[in-house]
Amino acid sequence: YTLLVLVCLAASGGYLHYKYPSPPAFPGASSGHIMIAHAGGVIDGHPYTNSLEAVQASVRDGFRYIELDLRLTTDKRLVAVHDWEELNTLTHGTGKGPLSLEEFKQRRIYGQYTPLDGAAIKDIFLADPRLCLVTDKLDDFDALLAQLPIPQDRLLVEVFSYAKYAQALRKGIRHPMLCIWDKDSLREYSPLFSLGRIAMITVPAQALPEMEQELATLR
Repeated sequence: YTLLVLVCLAASGGYLHYKYPSPPAFPGASSGHIMIAHAGGVIDGHPYTNSLEAVQASVRDGFRYIELDLRLTTDKRLVAVHDWEELNTLTHGTGKGPLSLEEFKQRRIYGQYTPLDGAAIKDIFLADPRLCLVTDKLDDFDALLAQLPIPQDRLLVEVFSYAKYAQALRKGIRHPMLCIWDKDSLREYSPLFSLGRIAMITVPAQALPEMEQELATLR
């Protein structure tokens, strides 16, 4: 699993000029380092479960930013799962492909933890206005916005190309984050940084050493 480090390229006003309307300032950007509970956080020593119990534990521990891996079921319902093959392993299921929503809801992770569907995710984040949702994997923005009507100032969506970054903005997502995997992709996107077209990026932790100076300069 990869720890993604969020980098806010410009937190103050007056700098950004988008091809599409600029989003407002990143929520919490002025408050220093932000800790994100990845895949819901750790529960009983288990990381990356994307489970209800993990999210609840993270909230109790004071996390405001919860990251979830999102995918669609065979009946196009949003659920939190890193990948289907892994879910089948963790829930002692069979097969490698996606499940229906009903099949998904019947599973138990490690025999005891509750998988999260879109309705449960929506309830969690609408019930607590302090929480921000950070999403990974899903690039179906229509499904995301329709099934998770969370206020846009509390939704951060990771994307993996500038085309998807621009599409997210067009769809009304205020805080897309472009993933930069290595120094080559950092160089590739540097003209867009110079033009102020990209406000936030994520970087895999293992890639930071090779890009340390470039990222410092960029910020």
